[in-house]
Amino acid sequence: MSLYCLEMRSTQQWSDVRYRQYTRSLARACKFELVPKIQFTDSGHGIVPVVTEHLRMHPRQRTISILSDYVQKHMKVLRKRGEKACL
Repeated sequence: MSLYCLEMRSTQQWSDVRYRQYTRSLARACKFELVPKIQFTDSGHGIVPVVTEHLRMHPRQRTISILSDYVQKHMKVLRKRGEKACL
């Protein structure tokens, strides 16, 4: 069973992570990819959802919940609509 890392990262500085959680649910990881990008109109950069498979050889990083309200709001909408991203 795979472990997935769900992150919201800045396109301007990739090391700037605003949200990080881990899940074993492939369905949740697929829906997370559909969370809308946060676009900053002045710079053209934004914050995008990124899903990666967590490799066991690397320790887990700390969870970050700065954008948890934003992510949970959109995940709830996707769940209600029955959106499916993965096959």
